[in-house]
Amino acid sequence: MKLNQSLNIKVRQLAMDGQAYVPIQGETVILNGVLPDEEVKVTLIKRIKEGWIGRVDALIKRSPKRVNSACPYSLKCGGCAYLHMDYAYELQLKKQQLIDLVNSQGLRLKVHDVCGMEAPCAYRNKIIMSFGRHGKQVQFGFYSDYSHEIVDIKNCLNHDEVSNRILQTIKELVIKYRVEIYDEDRRTGFLRHVLIRRGFMSNQTLVCFVGAQKVWPGSKNFVSELIQRCPEVTSVVQNTNSRKTSVVLGDEEKILYGKGFIIDKLLGVKYTISAKSFYQINHDQTEKLYAKAIELMALKGNEMVYDMYCGIGTIGISAASKAKKVIGVEVNRQAVEDAKKNAAVNQIKNVEFVCEDASAYMKKAAAQRRMVDAVFIDPPRSGSDEAFLTALANMKPKQIVYVSCNPQTQMRDIKVLMKYGYQAEECYPFDMFPRTAHVESVVLMSRKRI
Repeated sequence: MKLNQSLNIKVRQLAMDGQAYVPIQGETVILNGVLPDEEVKVTLIKRIKEGWIGRVDALIKRSPKRVNSACPYSLKCGGCAYLHMDYAYELQLKKQQLIDLVNSQGLRLKVHDVCGMEAPCAYRNKIIMSFGRHGKQVQFGFYSDYSHEIVDIKNCLNHDEVSNRILQTIKELVIKYRVEIYDEDRRTGFLRHVLIRRGFMSNQTLVCFVGAQKVWPGSKNFVSELIQRCPEVTSVVQNTNSRKTSVVLGDEEKILYGKGFIIDKLLGVKYTISAKSFYQINHDQTEKLYAKAIELMALKGNEMVYDMYCGIGTIGISAASKAKKVIGVEVNRQAVEDAKKNAAVNQIKNVEFVCEDASAYMKKAAAQRRMVDAVFIDPPRSGSDEAFLTALANMKPKQIVYVSCNPQTQMRDIKVLMKYGYQAEECYPFDMFPRTAHVESVVLMSRKRI
């Protein structure tokens, strides 16, 4: 195979990342924007470690599940993988991929239908936009697939109307006040990213400007006009990130307007959300997911409960009224401070939060033979490590509810826990990020009775 070679390819299936990996002549061609059973005309445009990136030039055979994308940026933007797919089919596909994953791991889990959204758009309450220049033109948007080129976006279907309007206003003000855009190659300029957090229940909005230096000339006038034109903005902060990194936020932050955080409500509980807080992106789906996790735990009111990788305490605080005591563990110090504030604001007194690595805490708790009846775990995409899982199993909680944003690492960890006498019967998937390839899943694990 060679660069710019043209091929006709038949797509058999999609991987869980939404791409098709098609084996041809001992190589792999990677395609976006295709559906199973489609035939496409492709040009090879880039060689990467995993294979060849193919650009789809024409549909030879079109799937009946294909729809016309309502997004004008979908062919360039790497944000959504499934805008060309009928939504009902998207949910079916995600369920089947989970079933295939479960079977490939030799597990016997009933995979329920994916809990989808009635209107799968305008759901993101957290937005990160990168800024750049194309010639003299200011651009902001998402990065294109397999590149660091910004796709200039005016309106994103996954953002609500308020967020899109605020972003457009910011772009106009960047031009008006001649804010210098950061140049990654030269490492000059100021503005790198804008992060927006929306409280869908409170209608409060936090805007965080990420700059390469601490000094932002003209920021006072810029912020004054922003809040005048966008009254939904209740807080503005400036974050400084001078490192050469793909990580968006730096360590230093100062408040330019408001309190530096917003308030939102989840399952009737108020939460303080800062720029750095971990808070689920889809409010409505999060309420459904947490309600299911708490339902599966079936707490009776006299249990000691651990909430591991607790973030700002959302699961533990939501479950506290049904338990004797909840201990939340999180390695991020700012998240723990937010969790403590959230418990205090809601006058929840049977919750304690500890800033510590989850594995280290669990190993220490197991060594001290502490008692725990039930454990929520909601780890990062990489899942838990074996040290954590071993210590967890040694503590012998009766119930473990595993919430995951990555079913592949979740199933891996479930297999480890099964070796220690736990069993799982059902998997409940939730479409937290409609129109993307991601799916979250909840599994209850119970200790076998001997």
